[in-house]
Amino acid sequence: MEILLGVLLVASLIVIAVRKFSAMANVTSHAIAIALMKRNPRRAYRFADRLDIPIERREAVAADEARQLIQKLAHCSSVKAFTVRHTQLLDDNRVLMFTSVKYSDLEVMPGRHGMVSYDVKRTAFHEFLIQYNPATATFLINSDLFTTTHERLHKNEFTRSITSLLTPARA
Repeated sequence: MEILLGVLLVASLIVIAVRKFSAMANVTSHAIAIALMKRNPRRAYRFADRLDIPIERREAVAADEARQLIQKLAHCSSVKAFTVRHTQLLDDNRVLMFTSVKYSDLEVMPGRHGMVSYDVKRTAFHEFLIQYNPATATFLINSDLFTTTHERLHKNEFTRSITSLLTPARA
């Protein structure tokens, strides 16, 4: 029984180490991408091309309204719970946004007398391409592919925050 607890403890420590390393790599890559774009703004176009997963699509959006929202987003410091770490206006119809959001997570580890759980504070980093296609009057929010439930929830929350600023489409 004690051997099993020892194995579970080692396995949980490995999982925690992998999570910490992954989080550190995410922060580092986010910071490096921002630094590279500040030095050479043309890199933002290549980075934006990688954000090809549509998170939200709105039809029949007025051009003036969409462009005003894009201009507003290009100069904001936060969007509800999301802190905007960097924005880059690619043109009148597209803005690239680097964001972070703090959230609570539940960490579960084996202890001496069973499983032990506790709350931990985490920070997630996300990138979004907000764009308007005037030819089809379509407003789009793209990002990269989410890999966890938390990422999916964050991306959907960000999208709801942005699209709530648009006037509902008329039938």
